[in-house]
Amino acid sequence: MPDRLLPGTLNAGHALPTAAPGRSYSQQVQAVGGIGADSYAVTGGALPAGLSMNAAGVINGVPVAQPTTQTSTFVVTVHDSA
Repeated sequence: MPDRLLPGTLNAGHALPTAAPGRSYSQQVQAVGGIGADSYAVTGGALPAGLSMNAAGVINGVPVAQPTTQTSTFVVTVHDSA
């Protein structure tokens, strides 16, 4: 089945809070709209080293220290149960 756009938006279309190296981090992204349960995945770019995102849309982990300030850009794809 081909991917389709949800009739809604992802509420994290902005910068997420800064993740401090060596400190625990947890943030939830959530789609608005769609039908039934959602499943999330990073499908483009990459999260900072030490962080991952589960199928529920929670980004968590402990980022590794970076020698300089770094910005990560990534794409999250959401599939609903329809």
